Amino acid sequence: MFDVRLTNDDVAVVTKDDNKNRVEVKTLNVSETSSAQLHRIHLRKGKGEIPLFNEMMEACQKKDARVVVNIQRSSNTLFKLIADYVRKHDLQNRVIVTSFNPYVPFMMKKKDSQILTGLSFSSTGITTHFARTQRDSIVFKYIGQFLDAIMHVVVDSFVLPTFVGSDVIFLDHKDVNL
Repeated sequence: MFDVRLTNDDVAVVTKDDNKNRVEVKTLNVSETSSAQLHRIHLRKGKGEIPLFNEMMEACQKKDARVVVNIQRSSNTLFKLIADYVRKHDLQNRVIVTSFNPYVPFMMKKKDSQILTGLSFSSTGITTHFARTQRDSIVFKYIGQFLDAIMHVVVDSFVLPTFVGSDVIFLDHKDVNL
């Protein structure tokens, strides 16, 4: 599984988070940086660069790998880039596009109904998001808990995954009892 984000010149790159403080010299935002600038930056630990989506997909194709692409920030440009690549290389049965945001699988299915899509789910996902973005707000804490409870019901009943066209549900490890 790898995360895909857009640079400021609308090039898809593979990177875990938008804020790259793991690079050699500076902190930068992927969405505010050009693909050429990102390609010149080396990672701090070990050798390597931030790969382009196309490069990563070509490497996966050479190994005949199945791929899970995670999208954290929705963007019609990114949806189109991924859908076009998957369609062009006939990878509909080898690539799953997933996100915690139900809008992502919904829009990917609109771009290409043959693309496999997933919905990632965490029972505390919205609460956790608000804890990071609205640290001091007790109101957002309770709103997050309320929305998480609603999400739990609509995911468990398969209403949401069916509505958005999700083929797979990915559960957070904390939500699985063995």
